[in-house]
Amino acid sequence: MQPSVAVQACCHELIESITRHDFADIVSTAQLAHLNQTRRDGRPYIVHPLEVLRIVRQFYPDDRRTQLVAVLHDAMEDGIENFGSLDELESHVIGSISDQAEAEAVLDVVRLLTHSSSQSYVGYVVGLLGHRTALRVKLADMLNNLSESPSPNQLKKYAAAIRRLELVGGSPPSGISIQHWAKLKRLIVNVAEARCSLVGMLI
Repeated sequence: MQPSVAVQACCHELIESITRHDFADIVSTAQLAHLNQTRRDGRPYIVHPLEVLRIVRQFYPDDRRTQLVAVLHDAMEDGIENFGSLDELESHVIGSISDQAEAEAVLDVVRLLTHSSSQSYVGYVVGLLGHRTALRVKLADMLNNLSESPSPNQLKKYAAAIRRLELVGGSPPSGISIQHWAKLKRLIVNVAEARCSLVGMLI
Protein backbone atom coordinates (compact mmCIF):
# COMPACT_ATOMS: atom_id res chain seq x y z
CA MET A 1 0.00 0.00 0.00
CA GLN A 2 1.33 3.43 -0.96
CA PRO A 3 1.82 5.91 1.91
CA SER A 4 -0.65 8.77 2.00
CA VAL A 5 0.26 12.25 0.82
CA ALA A 6 0.20 13.42 4.45
CA VAL A 7 2.63 10.69 5.51
CA GLN A 8 4.92 11.47 2.57
CA ALA A 9 4.90 15.16 3.47
CA CYS A 10 5.66 14.36 7.11
CA CYS A 11 8.58 12.14 6.10
CA HIS A 12 9.94 14.79 3.75
CA GLU A 13 9.72 17.43 6.49
CA LEU A 14 11.53 15.12 8.91
CA ILE A 15 14.32 14.43 6.40
CA GLU A 16 14.68 18.16 5.70
CA SER A 17 14.88 18.85 9.43
CA ILE A 18 17.58 16.20 9.93
CA THR A 19 19.51 17.54 6.95
CA ARG A 20 19.44 21.10 8.29
CA HIS A 21 20.50 19.89 11.72
CA ASP A 22 23.36 17.83 10.28
CA PHE A 23 24.66 20.75 8.24
CA ALA A 24 24.51 23.06 11.26
CA ASP A 25 26.52 20.55 13.31
CA ILE A 26 28.98 19.92 10.48
CA VAL A 27 29.60 23.65 10.08
CA SER A 28 30.19 23.95 13.84
CA THR A 29 32.74 21.11 13.66
CA ALA A 30 34.47 22.76 10.70
CA GLN A 31 34.53 26.11 12.50
CA LEU A 32 36.28 24.48 15.46
CA ALA A 33 38.72 22.70 13.16
CA HIS A 34 39.68 25.99 11.51
CA LEU A 35 39.55 28.17 14.63
CA ASN A 36 42.13 30.99 14.45
CA GLN A 37 43.12 29.98 10.92
CA THR A 38 42.98 32.48 8.07
CA ARG A 39 43.14 32.54 4.30
CA ARG A 40 46.03 34.30 2.59
CA ASP A 41 43.90 37.44 2.30
CA GLY A 42 43.26 37.49 6.04
CA ARG A 43 39.67 36.23 6.01
CA PRO A 44 38.68 33.45 8.45
CA TYR A 45 39.55 30.09 6.91
CA ILE A 46 36.00 28.78 7.36
CA VAL A 47 34.91 30.89 4.37
CA HIS A 48 36.79 28.45 2.10
CA PRO A 49 34.95 25.21 2.99
CA LEU A 50 31.67 27.12 2.90
CA GLU A 51 32.50 28.38 -0.58
CA VAL A 52 33.40 24.83 -1.65
CA LEU A 53 29.98 23.79 -0.32
CA ARG A 54 28.35 26.49 -2.46
CA ILE A 55 30.17 25.22 -5.57
CA VAL A 56 29.20 21.62 -4.85
CA ARG A 57 25.57 22.61 -4.39
CA GLN A 58 25.68 24.46 -7.71
CA PHE A 59 26.88 21.48 -9.71
CA TYR A 60 25.57 18.55 -7.60
CA PRO A 61 22.45 19.88 -5.87
CA ASP A 62 21.09 16.46 -4.90
CA ASP A 63 24.36 14.97 -3.64
CA ARG A 64 24.02 15.41 0.12
CA ARG A 65 27.10 13.39 1.05
CA THR A 66 29.34 15.44 -1.21
CA GLN A 67 27.94 18.60 0.35
CA LEU A 68 28.69 17.36 3.87
CA VAL A 69 32.22 16.37 2.87
CA ALA A 70 32.78 19.78 1.26
CA VAL A 71 32.40 21.51 4.63
CA LEU A 72 34.89 19.15 6.27
CA HIS A 73 37.34 18.54 3.44
CA ASP A 74 40.28 20.35 5.07
CA ALA A 75 39.43 19.55 8.69
CA MET A 76 41.71 16.55 9.06
CA GLU A 77 44.60 18.10 7.17
CA ASP A 78 44.55 21.44 9.01
CA GLY A 79 42.46 21.08 12.16
CA ILE A 80 43.84 18.32 14.37
CA GLU A 81 45.62 20.78 16.69
CA ASN A 82 42.34 22.51 17.53
CA PHE A 83 40.89 19.19 18.71
CA GLY A 84 43.96 17.88 20.48
CA SER A 85 44.07 14.59 18.59
CA LEU A 86 42.90 12.87 15.42
CA ASP A 87 40.62 10.61 17.45
CA GLU A 88 38.87 13.62 18.99
CA LEU A 89 38.39 15.26 15.60
CA GLU A 90 36.94 12.07 14.13
CA SER A 91 34.66 11.70 17.15
CA HIS A 92 33.30 15.21 16.52
CA VAL A 93 32.66 14.40 12.87
CA ILE A 94 30.83 11.19 13.75
CA GLY A 95 28.75 13.05 16.33
CA SER A 96 27.83 15.77 13.83
CA ILE A 97 25.76 13.52 11.57
CA SER A 98 22.62 11.84 12.82
CA ASP A 99 22.89 8.76 10.58
CA GLN A 100 25.92 6.84 11.84
CA ALA A 101 26.43 4.89 8.63
CA GLU A 102 26.43 8.18 6.71
CA ALA A 103 28.79 9.71 9.27
CA GLU A 104 31.29 6.89 8.76
CA ALA A 105 31.00 7.25 4.99
CA VAL A 106 31.63 11.02 5.20
CA LEU A 107 34.62 10.46 7.47
CA ASP A 108 36.08 7.91 5.04
CA VAL A 109 35.95 10.48 2.23
CA VAL A 110 37.52 13.19 4.40
CA ARG A 111 40.36 10.76 5.15
CA LEU A 112 40.74 10.12 1.44
CA LEU A 113 40.94 13.87 0.75
CA THR A 114 43.68 14.40 3.34
CA HIS A 115 46.83 14.92 1.29
CA SER A 116 50.00 13.31 2.64
CA SER A 117 53.16 15.39 2.18
CA SER A 118 54.92 12.24 1.03
CA GLN A 119 52.71 12.02 -2.08
CA SER A 120 52.93 14.25 -5.15
CA TYR A 121 49.94 16.50 -5.69
CA VAL A 122 49.22 15.10 -9.15
CA GLY A 123 49.43 11.53 -7.85
CA TYR A 124 47.11 12.43 -4.98
CA VAL A 125 44.45 13.95 -7.26
CA VAL A 126 44.64 11.17 -9.85
CA GLY A 127 44.29 8.69 -6.99
CA LEU A 128 40.79 10.09 -6.40
CA LEU A 129 39.55 8.76 -9.73
CA GLY A 130 36.90 6.16 -9.03
CA HIS A 131 35.89 7.94 -5.81
CA ARG A 132 33.11 10.19 -7.11
CA THR A 133 32.43 12.10 -3.90
CA ALA A 134 36.09 12.79 -3.19
CA LEU A 135 36.82 13.93 -6.73
CA ARG A 136 33.79 16.22 -6.83
CA VAL A 137 34.91 17.93 -3.64
CA LYS A 138 38.55 18.18 -4.70
CA LEU A 139 37.65 19.78 -8.03
CA ALA A 140 35.31 22.20 -6.23
CA ASP A 141 38.18 23.00 -3.85
CA MET A 142 40.47 23.69 -6.80
CA LEU A 143 37.84 25.88 -8.44
CA ASN A 144 37.51 28.04 -5.35
CA ASN A 145 41.27 28.36 -4.87
CA LEU A 146 41.74 29.33 -8.53
CA SER A 147 39.09 32.02 -8.10
CA GLU A 148 41.02 33.71 -5.30
CA SER A 149 44.38 34.86 -6.68
CA PRO A 150 46.17 31.49 -6.63
CA SER A 151 49.92 31.38 -6.16
CA PRO A 152 52.06 30.47 -9.17
CA ASN A 153 52.74 27.09 -7.56
CA GLN A 154 49.03 26.43 -7.08
CA LEU A 155 48.30 27.27 -10.70
CA LYS A 156 51.12 25.03 -11.90
CA LYS A 157 50.13 22.00 -9.84
CA TYR A 158 46.41 22.39 -10.57
CA ALA A 159 47.04 22.61 -14.32
CA ALA A 160 49.27 19.51 -14.16
CA ALA A 161 46.65 17.60 -12.15
CA ILE A 162 43.85 18.50 -14.58
CA ARG A 163 45.94 17.46 -17.58
CA ARG A 164 46.71 14.14 -15.94
CA LEU A 165 43.10 13.57 -14.90
CA GLU A 166 41.98 14.23 -18.45
CA LEU A 167 44.56 11.79 -19.82
CA VAL A 168 43.72 9.00 -17.39
CA GLY A 169 40.05 9.58 -16.57
CA GLY A 170 38.59 11.31 -19.60
CA SER A 171 37.09 14.75 -20.10
CA PRO A 172 35.26 15.05 -17.85
CA PRO A 173 36.15 12.14 -15.55
CA SER A 174 33.28 9.84 -14.60
CA GLY A 175 30.88 11.40 -12.12
CA ILE A 176 31.99 14.98 -12.79
CA SER A 177 29.53 17.51 -14.18
CA ILE A 178 30.42 18.75 -17.67
CA GLN A 179 29.70 22.29 -16.50
CA HIS A 180 31.96 21.90 -13.46
CA TRP A 181 34.80 20.48 -15.54
CA ALA A 182 34.47 23.14 -18.23
CA LYS A 183 34.47 25.98 -15.70
CA LEU A 184 37.55 24.60 -13.97
CA LYS A 185 39.51 24.20 -17.21
CA ARG A 186 38.42 27.65 -18.43
CA LEU A 187 39.49 29.26 -15.16
CA ILE A 188 42.95 27.67 -15.34
CA VAL A 189 43.40 29.11 -18.84
CA ASN A 190 42.08 32.54 -17.81
CA VAL A 191 44.33 32.78 -14.75
CA ALA A 192 47.37 31.63 -16.75
CA GLU A 193 46.66 34.18 -19.50
CA ALA A 194 46.19 36.95 -16.93
CA ARG A 195 49.53 36.06 -15.36
CA CYS A 196 51.27 36.13 -18.75
CA SER A 197 49.72 39.51 -19.55
CA LEU A 198 50.87 40.92 -16.22
CA VAL A 199 54.42 39.63 -16.76
CA GLY A 200 54.40 41.18 -20.24
CA MET A 201 53.38 44.56 -18.77
CA LEU A 202 56.21 44.41 -16.24
CA ILE A 203 58.95 43.57 -18.72
